[in-house]
Amino acid sequence: MAAREIGTPGANPRIATASGNGLRADGVLAQLAAFEARRDGPEGTRNHVTAAWKLCDESRYEEALEEVLKTPETHPHYYHSVVLCGHIRRMTVDLEGAERDLNRAVKMSKRRPEAYIHRAWLRLDQNCIEEGIEDAIRARELINPGGKLEADICEILDLLHGAQAKS
Repeated sequence: MAAREIGTPGANPRIATASGNGLRADGVLAQLAAFEARRDGPEGTRNHVTAAWKLCDESRYEEALEEVLKTPETHPHYYHSVVLCGHIRRMTVDLEGAERDLNRAVKMSKRRPEAYIHRAWLRLDQNCIEEGIEDAIRARELINPGGKLEADICEILDLLHGAQAKS
């Protein structure tokens, strides 16, 4: 499969709020409805990222990649779509594509842990254990203790340390 880049030009997803700017409530509701319509994915899901994760859960990775690639760069979940592309490419053993996507996500936001977590998994697959540990530790630094990503970070760190001990 040829490598494809994520994102296409799209409308600005920001909407106005009624607080303090005199917009009528029905105007705000119309804008909200338009925003939601742009976010809708197949089968009534809220966005392409959610739809792609559902396809991943069913091991339908090619379809998931096609779905997540529909995310426009202006979408508020675009960062998550790039991370998900990296995950999907890793699951389909496109390690070069996964690396490209995850590096791009890290460049997009050095303050978000998700790309570091997925890149740590990639490093385990590549047998680049030290780099994987660095990414997992960086991800741990970015979260609040007890946060929902802490278990994911502990899992990959445990596997990386186990691989490190074997080598």
